[in-house]
Amino acid sequence: MTDLDTIDFTPPPTKAGRRRRIRNLGVLTAVVLLVAAGAIWIGDRLLGACGGPSSGVSEVDGECVGVTDGSYEFHPDLAEVQRKIVAENEWVLAQNKPYVSVALLSPLTWNDTSALNGPKILRLLQGSFVGQQRVNRGSLAGDPQPLIRLLLANAGSGMTHWEPVVTALAERVTSDDRLVAVSGLGMSVAQTAAAATRLSELRLPMIGALITADGLDHEHINGLIRANATNTDYVAALARYLSGRADLRDGLLVYDANQPDLYTRTLKQAIERQFTERGGYLRYPPQSFVGASIPGAATPNMFDGITKNICTVHPQLVFYAGREGDLVSFIEALSHRVCRAEPLTVLTGATGFGLVKVLTGKLVAANVTAVYASSVDDERWRAGASEAPNYRDFHAAFTAHFSPASLDDGYAVMHHDAMVTAARAIRLAAEQSGAARGRPSPADVLSQLLNLNNAYQVPAASGLISFSAKTKGNPGGKPVPVLQVPPPPVGPPTTPYFTPSG
Repeated sequence: MTDLDTIDFTPPPTKAGRRRRIRNLGVLTAVVLLVAAGAIWIGDRLLGACGGPSSGVSEVDGECVGVTDGSYEFHPDLAEVQRKIVAENEWVLAQNKPYVSVALLSPLTWNDTSALNGPKILRLLQGSFVGQQRVNRGSLAGDPQPLIRLLLANAGSGMTHWEPVVTALAERVTSDDRLVAVSGLGMSVAQTAAAATRLSELRLPMIGALITADGLDHEHINGLIRANATNTDYVAALARYLSGRADLRDGLLVYDANQPDLYTRTLKQAIERQFTERGGYLRYPPQSFVGASIPGAATPNMFDGITKNICTVHPQLVFYAGREGDLVSFIEALSHRVCRAEPLTVLTGATGFGLVKVLTGKLVAANVTAVYASSVDDERWRAGASEAPNYRDFHAAFTAHFSPASLDDGYAVMHHDAMVTAARAIRLAAEQSGAARGRPSPADVLSQLLNLNNAYQVPAASGLISFSAKTKGNPGGKPVPVLQVPPPPVGPPTTPYFTPSG
């Protein structure tokens, strides 16, 4: 008897069947190889681009943007300061004490036309780090608890990629990072205003460092204060300077017409208010240009037509509402004007000029004097000027880590002051709210932003500053020095203007 279980009933393969199996095997092999290649490609992208999937940073339009504790290196030029930030963050965790985080939101990458270039970004990181370490290791901002970790939030050059970064910051509030505030905020452009508006909706407190455009404050964006003076303050300081210069009366305005740039737009408006409606200095039609520092729809142009008009009307003064990088081109153009024998004074306002050494020779060649309202006067304050009593201590702390050359443009100072202001609000919130385990929430910090006055004023490097509802989130009592290039023969051109206090 035949055992049916042992009989193979499979029909013998036909030629067509054999061809199908061979074809199917080939397809399967190709699919396996494609999947394997794709996995390798994806792995290379994840591991090679922007530090890998756990870095908190990803590539967007060729820039690595996102939030990190400093361990992802944005550029080799920033490596030293980022290592210091990582070390300080690790020190905070090692203390086994209550801590919270403050995120530095700023462009941390740049290109050839960025208003915030590599040297400026290096300085703002240096200032933020020194501020972080000083408030952690001493009582500068009150009782040093909770300790402060510093997160780096790169929104891309020009703050272009702020949206995914702000979303990532919101996630850090409930994570182990315990994010309670945002500092920095980059520069005064439309993207910064949009980012601040979204952070306001998320109820995250903000402390601006460089932003000077009028309207970027607590009155217009709830939860936003700033350590820096406003453009209106800069112009008021210039008006005070001109009140002592009877020899300078006839002027015209030269302004950047780049619409996304809130700094140049509101500086122009402040100059027009002060010197047309009140001062009567603007005697001639304004002259516009399209600057190269902030990308816009129009093509940046040169200053040849403006210099010809200057030589037609012969003003004594030019009020300049533009970026620092474009000012160099403007001074260069003025050096070739046909009326160069006539002296000219150019007035403007800025956090600080890092191009003073570059400009000095060009100014002399152009027979031009530059007068600018600034947030910082390093030379005078190092000498112990009374308006900035804490500057020398800051200078010593800063130069223990970095070259004093980094203090030439105000970027380090103002980011230090924004960090100290954030810490002051955080410590006051912890004190007033009795926060659980010594860790205030963003809402606790938000409620104290306008209470940083009287006994709780901020001992900033750039002056003793305060915040209240009357100051609208702008710094009260901040000195705004007026500086001159080339410098006058003796002393500063004027004693400092102080911003209004509440």
